[in-house]
Amino acid sequence: MRTSATALAVSFALILSFLTSSPARAEVGAVGAGTYENDSPAVTLSGDWALKTSTQDSAGSFAQLGGTGYAQISFTTSGIKWIARKSSSSGQADVYLDGVKVQTVDLYASATQYQQTVYEVSGLPETTHTLRIVRTGTKNTNSIGSSITLDALIAPDIYPPATPTGLTATPDSTGIRLTWTANTEPDLAGYRLYRANGTSSTWVQVQDAMILGTTLFDAGLDPATTYRYRVRAVDTSANLSPTSTVISQAPAPRPTFSAPTLSDCPTATVTPTDATQLRTALANASPGDVIRLAANTTYSFSWYTLARSGTATQPIWICGPRSAVIDGGGTSDGRGLRIDGASYVNVVGFTMRNAAKGLQVRSSSYIVASNLLIEQIGDEAIHLLSNTTDSMVVGNTVDGTGLGPDRAFYGEGVYIGTARENRCQYSNCQPDRSDRNVIAFNQIMNTTSEAIEIKAGASSGWVYGNSVDGTKMGSDHPAPIIVFGNQWVIEKNDIKNAVADGLQVWTADYELQYGLDNQILANTATNVPGLLARIGNLTKGTIVGCDNALAQQGRSNISCQR
Repeated sequence: MRTSATALAVSFALILSFLTSSPARAEVGAVGAGTYENDSPAVTLSGDWALKTSTQDSAGSFAQLGGTGYAQISFTTSGIKWIARKSSSSGQADVYLDGVKVQTVDLYASATQYQQTVYEVSGLPETTHTLRIVRTGTKNTNSIGSSITLDALIAPDIYPPATPTGLTATPDSTGIRLTWTANTEPDLAGYRLYRANGTSSTWVQVQDAMILGTTLFDAGLDPATTYRYRVRAVDTSANLSPTSTVISQAPAPRPTFSAPTLSDCPTATVTPTDATQLRTALANASPGDVIRLAANTTYSFSWYTLARSGTATQPIWICGPRSAVIDGGGTSDGRGLRIDGASYVNVVGFTMRNAAKGLQVRSSSYIVASNLLIEQIGDEAIHLLSNTTDSMVVGNTVDGTGLGPDRAFYGEGVYIGTARENRCQYSNCQPDRSDRNVIAFNQIMNTTSEAIEIKAGASSGWVYGNSVDGTKMGSDHPAPIIVFGNQWVIEKNDIKNAVADGLQVWTADYELQYGLDNQILANTATNVPGLLARIGNLTKGTIVGCDNALAQQGRSNISCQR
């Protein structure tokens, strides 16, 4: 077959163009919502595209094409945006959507314009689509060139998730526990929960942080108020679903923390006047007995012990005025009073001082320590341990601990549970389950260690309305209140003069099952140089209410709940 010279020349030119042009970048498949820069693997570039750096373009670069070629992306979202640079030397490009030409875009501008949306389409079904941008070689008559540019391609998602269903509410502790049915969208990011008080039309987002699961505990609520809730789902493009059905719920009633005072102490059944008589009365106590210490009397003896129980209707009382003093004889040894294996005992009103430990309660339940003055103590002032449960430490004054020889590290005000290294001595080598205890309305000052410490193993208690002062605490005790236990409510405490933070909650790396699900609510801070509440990075489920005060570095290192 004879071929003309002209045809041969054209064929040679096409072959040469194919051999010298840049190959197309490999396809990576359809992509979801996101911003895809000019050098993204999701963007196919065919032709001699030049990549140029520039701080004025998206991600610091743009691509420019001066010859034959195109840019292409496949996407699954409801729309796409082409971001480009417009200039006096730019030309025109044809835009194809799913193989159909939809627009010719002119990139000319008399002065350079950066990060311009030059083409946009929305409202597409969320199936696979392909956008192709083809350089035409044509230009505006005012342009001095015909190149085209690609800065980025943005695939937005405008379709919200489905409305969440199955929202339920259950009263729990200080608030309400909300649960709902999980959405199934593949691009689901989480949920937003909203609350309205009573009949109010104002809805408040319960927490700033995205809710990643399908449950949230809304803490610190007023039990006299009925609350309304609704939830919305959020996808990875920040689209919000319609609101769920609204539900209503009131919180459970709060526990009361009143405790007996000296005026509540019944008529004495025995009034010991010296140490021997007091030891005898304690050894022989029975349900309903009232051991009243005499005014202006000092009972000088170490290791007073009660190992007898009362009943719910007939507790044993040990009571007396402040001028009745149990003196332990020195801060290096002994206890002011030990309650051992007992239940239903009220210890009210008098003073304990000058002992290694003030009040120690072991393996007991339903013990009330109220309106006591405990001062000048070698180690800790009040210690509930060895699985002591359901007891109250209310309205006491603790003044001066850690005064024993080299005992400053152990000078806690109120100490719940047992340190890990002591468990084989006090709790059968197991975590000390001193659960459901209340520490409320105490004044705790001049402690060399934490004013209140809750050890791992102790759960489901309250630290409420206490006034704690960390002035005498050493630098190795950074917070007046420290919690390693689970499900404690730390509420309305007034914290002053901390070394660092007001309170801390920790999970030890060797006991990840503790330090969880605590509630930090409405606490105040004065002269606290760190955070009001520092939550350890291994700790899960702890709530810090936005009603906590701000310390000098802020409220907390985690998002607060409104």
